[in-house]
Amino acid sequence: MASPKPSQVNPELSFNTWHAQVLKSGPGMDDSHPQAAIGRFGDQLARDLFFANMDAQLWGWSSAASVALLDYWRDFEPRTFFVLVCESPARFIGRFLGAGGEVQLASAVAAWITSHTAMLRFFHRNPARCVLVDVAACEEDADGFASMVKDRLGIQANGAPLRMSVQKVQGTHINALLAEALGNAYPELVALYAEVQASMSLLSAEVPTLRDANTLSATFDEARALYSDAAAYAQLSPKYQALKVRNGELGESLALLSTELAHHRETADAERSKVKQLAVALDDALREAKACEALRSSLSQVSAARDQLQQELERHEAGLHALRSENAQLLFQMQSAQNAFESYAAQHGECEPRLAEHGARWERMLLRNPDYVDYVRVEVLASHRTGQQVRWRIVGLYDGERPHDVVFDTVIENGMLGIIFDRTDPPSEQFLRWPDGFAHLQQIELRADFGGAGGQQRQKLLLGLSGREWTRIQLILAALLQSLRIDRWASPAEPYELALRNAQRALRAIPPVPRFEKVSLLSEYVHPDYEHIWLHIGGLSIGKETLPSFDIRLACGGIGADGFGRHPRIEFPETTGRMLFDSWYAVAEDEYGPKLELRFAVPDAMDLDVWGKLSAADRGRMGVLIVGAARFLEALRESGVPSRRPWAEWQQMLAELQRIFVLRTQLAGQAGIRAEVAR
Repeated sequence: MASPKPSQVNPELSFNTWHAQVLKSGPGMDDSHPQAAIGRFGDQLARDLFFANMDAQLWGWSSAASVALLDYWRDFEPRTFFVLVCESPARFIGRFLGAGGEVQLASAVAAWITSHTAMLRFFHRNPARCVLVDVAACEEDADGFASMVKDRLGIQANGAPLRMSVQKVQGTHINALLAEALGNAYPELVALYAEVQASMSLLSAEVPTLRDANTLSATFDEARALYSDAAAYAQLSPKYQALKVRNGELGESLALLSTELAHHRETADAERSKVKQLAVALDDALREAKACEALRSSLSQVSAARDQLQQELERHEAGLHALRSENAQLLFQMQSAQNAFESYAAQHGECEPRLAEHGARWERMLLRNPDYVDYVRVEVLASHRTGQQVRWRIVGLYDGERPHDVVFDTVIENGMLGIIFDRTDPPSEQFLRWPDGFAHLQQIELRADFGGAGGQQRQKLLLGLSGREWTRIQLILAALLQSLRIDRWASPAEPYELALRNAQRALRAIPPVPRFEKVSLLSEYVHPDYEHIWLHIGGLSIGKETLPSFDIRLACGGIGADGFGRHPRIEFPETTGRMLFDSWYAVAEDEYGPKLELRFAVPDAMDLDVWGKLSAADRGRMGVLIVGAARFLEALRESGVPSRRPWAEWQQMLAELQRIFVLRTQLAGQAGIRAEVAR
């Protein structure tokens, strides 16, 4: 029979630890105790243990703690069989003596009666699923025990036969004598064991054979020694009773002496208290005398101090007069400041309408000139390769938050301008995040020309930019084009203007993708029927929407029935989901809180009811996240972040989700997404 395996979910969980936790946290077990007292959590842990051992043909466990939970295990699994092992009072005495006095006899007897009563009751209620045997008989006849289990319960392992591992307990004459005395002290123990013996299953039907002379001689010697011990006990018993009576008399004498001693002690304590009171009164009188002397000596000092205090009072009055004069000056200054503040407030009130008017004019100007960009000046630092590669510095380039100084190179190839950043000679303001997969490069060229050699790498580089970097590239192109028209730094200007406009058109033609500054794996949830990975996106940008942080979960359900990847999901927790989606609503709720989730099923099913309740703008944002989510997983994989399930399986699941999404929403070209995000 195979030993039980621990839980696959929690390797530290075994049947011993399960029983310890349940019996420690739950109330006492009796006939009225419902099965629900185990609790949903304890019941789930028991299912995990049975799930870990489901591949074994015949397995089981042994635990004295299971006696209190027999009814629970009976109802838990109909194919569970029970071997109820009892022990005789003599063997119980031997085990109790071997415990070294750690347990009181009354508690041990009560535990024996409780466990044997529970096993006997369970045996009579479930005779078809259990056997009741004696531990000593199983120890002496292991083969008979295995045969009886096979005949009564109809189970047998394919390998080695059933064996019971029991603790060896040596029987002695003293144990037998104490068992007889224990029967007189606890008659219910003997009566219960007699009832247990009547219900026990015999290990063998063979008639015992006659014992030989040596066996009979040993039995006779054992009986004679037992009678000798009993006679010695009978001789010592009167002496013990006499000593017990004498001990009682001595105890009474000792109690009288203790009473007299206590009375003498109280008298002595009273005398000592009087002496202490007299000593305290004497000390008080001495202190009062010394205090009088001190008062006489200090009287003269007080007179001198009074004169000194009079002089200090006169000085303080002079200082107070000076403070009053200074206070009057401060009041005058405060009044002047109040008048000035009121004047400034009036001027501020007059400036606010003009400021609002200037703000409205600025908004109208940006609306009528969408390509306008604000900067202080554009400087040419150096030119290489006969003017083909130029180093620039844009001073005070405003990105919507604050101005920056940006240093970069430009190069024109195939009629399109590319921007080069060099990490070996960094400018004062460098990129916040070097693109994923290009950390080994010291120099990157950003050019939206995807044809020819290196076109795929240039596309990957542009898609890997964060939202701030993507905005900065477009601001640089707009600033150069605006400076070309105003400052006329190139002659003729047509080739540069054409290269700049070609770069702008190529960048605007790139489909919208989720851009981010960093991605991290917050947590993983693994369950036999459901798994998810919780991703935290820092600096997420989708179109014109930018969030400092955003959470998204990729999940899969129905794992136990259909395997991983057949029922993919994408989930958005409430904490950050409401910040991005205007029409966010709670589709479901788990232990982490409410969530908006969109479910799919291979080969082509999608929850269109949830999709239809979202606004058009939110469908566009969610579409961008779904189509571009592969970059989140790729960034984690390239960073070496470990995962319990291989990243390739999550990527394959996401690819199926994206395929079904494009199929069901007709967004293969992402034109609809681009239009909604741009609104």
